[in-house]
This record gives sequence, C-alpha cells and structure tokens, in this order.
Amino acid sequence: MRVSTSIIHSPLTSPSESITLEGTLGIHGNEPAAHDGEVYGFFAHHYDYWTQRLGVARDAWDWCHWGENITFQCDDAAVSESDFHIGDIWQIGPDVLLQVCGSRVPCFKLAWRCGQSDKWLQALAATGKCGVYLKILHGGRIHPGHIAVLKSRRTGVAPVDCATVTRLAYDASLSTRDTFNLLAEDPDLLNMNRLIFRRKLSVLRDRSLQKMNSWKGWRSVRVTRVQAETPNVKSFYLVPDGEDGRPLAAYLPGQFLTVRLPNGLLRSWSISSYTSDEHRAAPPQYRISIKMAGAASTWMHNNCEMGTVLHIRSPSGSFCLDWSPAIPGRQVYISAGIGITPMLSMLQAHLEHQVMQRAPAVWIHVSPSVDDIPFVKELHNLLSTPNARELGLQAVLFLTRADDRAERGPGRMLHSEHMTIYNGRPTLETLKDLLGAPYYMDPLQIKPIEVEGRFSTVYLCGPVAFEHTMRQFLSAIGIQKSMIFSENFGSQQEKPPLDTAEVRLLRSKRKLVWQRRKPLLQHLHSDSPIPNGEALKLGREDGIADSTELDEMGPSILELAEQAGLTPDYGCRVGSCGSCEAALKCGKVAGGMQIGGTVRVCVARPASEVLEFDL
Repeated sequence: MRVSTSIIHSPLTSPSESITLEGTLGIHGNEPAAHDGEVYGFFAHHYDYWTQRLGVARDAWDWCHWGENITFQCDDAAVSESDFHIGDIWQIGPDVLLQVCGSRVPCFKLAWRCGQSDKWLQALAATGKCGVYLKILHGGRIHPGHIAVLKSRRTGVAPVDCATVTRLAYDASLSTRDTFNLLAEDPDLLNMNRLIFRRKLSVLRDRSLQKMNSWKGWRSVRVTRVQAETPNVKSFYLVPDGEDGRPLAAYLPGQFLTVRLPNGLLRSWSISSYTSDEHRAAPPQYRISIKMAGAASTWMHNNCEMGTVLHIRSPSGSFCLDWSPAIPGRQVYISAGIGITPMLSMLQAHLEHQVMQRAPAVWIHVSPSVDDIPFVKELHNLLSTPNARELGLQAVLFLTRADDRAERGPGRMLHSEHMTIYNGRPTLETLKDLLGAPYYMDPLQIKPIEVEGRFSTVYLCGPVAFEHTMRQFLSAIGIQKSMIFSENFGSQQEKPPLDTAEVRLLRSKRKLVWQRRKPLLQHLHSDSPIPNGEALKLGREDGIADSTELDEMGPSILELAEQAGLTPDYGCRVGSCGSCEAALKCGKVAGGMQIGGTVRVCVARPASEVLEFDL
C-alpha cells in the first residue's frame, strides 16, 4: 500500500532563513499529506526525552525529525503541550499570529519515522508529548530565533490543553464521554481531531447498543403488514405481541431472526432493513423478506397474514457490517438473488452510520431479470439520497436472463443514472474493471487519498457456488481472504480428533454412539426430519447454503440426536443463531463451544470419548 507523508524535511537554523505563512493556505511550499493542520509545532526538550527513553543517540535526530514546521526552544522553564490550550493565540516575531487548534494523534508514520513498532504509539500518546497544531490568523515570515509570546487565552469555556487532547484520542472509557461530546463540537478544534472524537462517540454508542434489550429463549411477535416485493418474495413486518411493554432488541445490519412457525418449523431469515440511528436502541419493528422455496417459506407465503403470531429469538449472526475500524476503507457488497436481504440493511446502515458514511462503497447485485429484484422503490430512493450521491455509491447490476431492458436501463424506477448494468454474469475481467483499479477516499474531509483496489472489505451473500466463484475472482484481484465475509460458516466446522465416542443426553435419558462416517451431501430447503444417512440441510432458508461436502467430519451432535429420533430445537444449522444451544455437563467438543459452557450442537462434534449434554 502506497502511503504519502510530509514528515521528512530539513531544518532551517540560520537567522537569514525563513518560512512563509500564507493565511489559510498554510506554509508556503509545504503540503500536508493527510491532515488539515496548517502549522505543526514540537518542543526541543522532547528530543532529549525521547532519544533517552528509546535508546537513540541524540545526534541521530536533527531538528524536524518529527516533521514539525516550528521547533519551540525554551531558555528557562520548559513549555510543553500542557501549556498550549485550544483557542490560545500566540504571536511569533513581529507579524505572525497563530491559534492553537489541536494536537498530534500519533499514527504509524511517526512510529516508522522513529524506528518503533506501532505498539509504541499507545505509550507515546499517554505522555502527551506529541506536539501541537496551530491555525494561521495572520501570516508573515518566521525566522529561526524569533520569540513566541502568548497573546490571549480563550474565555467562556473550560480550557483543554493539547496533551489532554492526545491522551483522550487513545482513551475509550465511558467516563470520558462528556469530554468527547464537547471536543467533537468544539469549533476551534482541528477538524481531524473533531472527527476522531466523533468516531469515539460512535464506538461508545455502538458498544452500548450491542444486544440491548435482547432476550433469552422465544418471544411472541405479531405480523402487522405483509408486502409483496416480487411474485415470489414477500416482506413481513413484526412487532411485539402482548402488552408487556418490552422493546425489541437492537441489531446489527446483516443479522437475522430465528423464527418458529405455528406448525413447529424453525427457520432463520435476514432482517432486511436498518433502523434509523435514533431508534436503534429499540427498533419499532423488524422486517424479514422471504423467497418462496422450502416448506417454512411456503407456509409464510400461503398462511402468514396480518395478525399472525410467530415466535422469534433475539437477533443473531456474525455476518454483519463491521464498523469497528477507525477509518474503514472501501466496502464492497456483492449479492445474488435473495441474498440482497442482508445487503439492503448493510447499505442503509453504510449511508447513515457516523463512521461508514465516509467510506467509499460498491454494490454489485446479480439477478435473472429486473422483475426478480425486490425492494426496487427502496433501492431507487436509497441510491438517490444526498449521502449516496456525495459518497459516489457505485451500484452495478448483472442481469443473467436475456432482457432487452438492460440495454435501456432497468425499469420499475431503477434508472441507469444510478447504476451500471451488464447482461450476463460477473466475470473476472468485469470485477477487475470494477474493483481492481485504485480508488480515492477522504475520511477526514481534508484531502482525497489514493488507495489500491485490493484494500477493500467485501461482503458476499448468495448461493454457495456463486460465493465460491466470487471468492476466486476476488483473490485473483488481490483482495485478502481475511477481508471477504459471507454467510458461509464452514470455518466453524472443526474436525474432531476421534473416530468414536459415547454421547449421553441427560434429559432424554439416552446414550448414543457417535462414529465418524463418509461425507454427506447437504441440500438447501430439505425441511423434513433427517433420517439416518439421508441428505442434510446446511444453512438458512433465505440464504444460502447449496450443495457442499463435509470432509469426513462425522455427524454433528444435533444430527446424531436426530438420527436417534429426537427433535432438538435448531434454526440455522450452521452455528450462528443459537437455537440449538445446550449445556455441556461433561467432556469436550470440537466446534460450537460458547462462553458460559453452552454448546451449539449443530456444529459440535466429540473431542473426548464421553460427553454429557443437557438435552
């Protein structure tokens, strides 16, 4: 990855030399690489401090080694970041007036410059000895030897010094939230610093909302609306049933609900919308959107109507938008068919979330025809929003069925001005064209930065064969496997170390013999109970398991129980929804182990000769 920096330059030490400060233009001839600080000041005595602390020879670091434009040298008592308060005005020489506007928040560039690992940055920030940023109020020339004098301090607000700003930038405790709020809106603070504190507030809010109002077990909800999205896709709107007053649980974009139908079937479906920020803590409703396919989805299409009562578990799933990075890079959303359901929630969140809305985004969707695409009006409105236009959200549609409308742009309110349209399926070449070239991002709203296309985060949702092909193409482009996320939960299938084991189900009073066996094919939408040796269903009914193989893993504990005629609860069968969790009383398992001692038995296999479950 190519990174620009302006940290390297040579010092001017002769009184005959000078730098010229040009109002809001900054220092003549100096172009900051990635921040909006006009002038960076550092302190001479810090050179002695840091070289001694890091074991560096003092003569190895000349002035400006830290990239400063001005080195402040004190003849008597040392002045430092703690003496520079946001809003202070300093005069240097006869003409120049500078206002303190922020502090340096050290990044990997400084660690590289000082020959340290990134781990050093936390300790560095804790000292506050990182320098200050100043805004030019009145320009002019500064010569080595000019005197700096404090002219005035800001009044009317509590003083905040630059050392504190640096320390807070590396602090994530709830106790600092009030200070973050003040700094995030401080008009005199550097925009780069303000954005950091807004980001921290967003992280604190995300943490506080995680699993807020979640519940254990099942809860009844009532259907208040049924909306036909396409001839074979319907959306169902769910609200709390009864008068207990409990709000619905917060959820992450991309998560799903495990639903128990009145006929006893259990299935998991994606939540297909994102709740606006003001309602995230207590969503007024959930929406699930279901394609008619297996027995459960057919029941929903044919029997579920306004007033129908269903039972659901709290939102779950690890396939969700990751907004944890401080500065997220480009986000790529690739969906096929009904795989659009979690993507719509992610796209809505991307355009609204404080952090994500500055990240470039590409959405690629594959569909047989325009008529098969659900949420068309919603997508049109989404792509037309000011946020989408400002961000330059790139939408790409592949139509796999011959359709002359693709030549003119999709109908039903999806217009070519909002997206690029291809006939056929995505190929390696088209993905290279779409994702391989460098892209630009401006996370700090300062200066666009060029980033290689391979530095992208990708979310995939579609049939397994589609996901497999896309992963191959994305790897060929150079995108790392660790940056590709999907509904494929194969990583949770840990290979057991045994060939045989005894499994005791305590509540059922059964002793079962587990044996490793040959691979089993799994097919989507096998809704009936699974007899011994027959096909197994893997994956969610909205989603997205296709035919694949177990690599001689042997049956899961859930499958073993089903073969014995038992009917434990299950939802996703891929270790995500939690419907099948059972307490492990004795023994060890490969896969499915949860904090607290429960096991998701749909992906668990024996790792000891004897196991006991509360099943």
